[in-house]
Amino acid sequence: MKIIEYRILMPLTLEENLIGQLWSFSEISRENTGGGEGVEILVNSLFDLPLDSNGSLIYSKLPEYEDFDSQVNGSKKPKKEAKKDERSKSLERSDLANMGSQNHLHQSKTFNGILNKESNSEASNYNHDMTKYGQYTHKLYRMASKLPWFVRKLLPKDSTLIHEKSWNMYPNVKTVLTNEYFKSNIRIELDTITREVKNGNFEHNVHKLTQEQLEKREIVYIDIAEKLSNDNSNEDPSIFKSKKTGRGPLVPGEWYKNHQPLICCYKLVTAEIKLFGLQTKCENYLKTMYKQLFAIFHRQVFCWIDKWHGITIEQVRKIEYELAKELLSKIDQGELSRNQLVNE
Repeated sequence: MKIIEYRILMPLTLEENLIGQLWSFSEISRENTGGGEGVEILVNSLFDLPLDSNGSLIYSKLPEYEDFDSQVNGSKKPKKEAKKDERSKSLERSDLANMGSQNHLHQSKTFNGILNKESNSEASNYNHDMTKYGQYTHKLYRMASKLPWFVRKLLPKDSTLIHEKSWNMYPNVKTVLTNEYFKSNIRIELDTITREVKNGNFEHNVHKLTQEQLEKREIVYIDIAEKLSNDNSNEDPSIFKSKKTGRGPLVPGEWYKNHQPLICCYKLVTAEIKLFGLQTKCENYLKTMYKQLFAIFHRQVFCWIDKWHGITIEQVRKIEYELAKELLSKIDQGELSRNQLVNE
């Protein structure tokens, strides 16, 4: 088992980071969908946060939505050749399509099926209480061209689908990545906790790892002002200055020493690879891939701040719903607008 904790400092508040991350992910999904590859959003649903008497999250009680997935997608597992109108019907039955009323949040104390309320196009109706409810998503990633060559050689062409199930309980997020072909031989869990940085110090064990896990943990620090050698993106925090906030440019190795606001995204990647002869190779690839992926994404979040700053969570939720419909029609058309993020 490989355990890596990435620590990424951001010149944002916790609230800004939430909006920036959600908006930027939607933008990147749009840019990377087309030509038979990209992101398909199967489920986007609310759930009650499992909290103890002190208000802390109980991860062991996170709801499993296998039943909900089967109701949305039918008994058959999602396949590339599935008809788009069937996928569209699934989307219409998901919670995001039914967030036109605040009432369903109170009526659905525990999720017990698919809600059937009419959706409302007004952005103000796409709101929910984030202190009580989390957001569950199930996405399919068709990214065959972005997989390393040695993985593509192992997989049949139609078996490169990556399933991502995520529980967003911001500032905590849990994500599980699996592949049906490899089944339990490959499982990647990503646990993210975002905290304000106080007194210039990192939190030593924010994920509350055991002593055994701490001994295995490797820490990787990411400075978004430092450009990676194989980063082909155009966003560069070291030269960007925000017109709306006045933040930037960020001096590599220096900007975070006295910057306010300042938060840290602690991203814990736990990878279980059970492929004889390829375990070390896969683990090394994942370490490099995630460092580059996280660095590029967070550089973009900051450099796009003038595009998303001032947007409300209600507006972001509406963007997400409209995006899900757009991706359904776009995934099999045209070509990808961006090169793969990770060079081989």
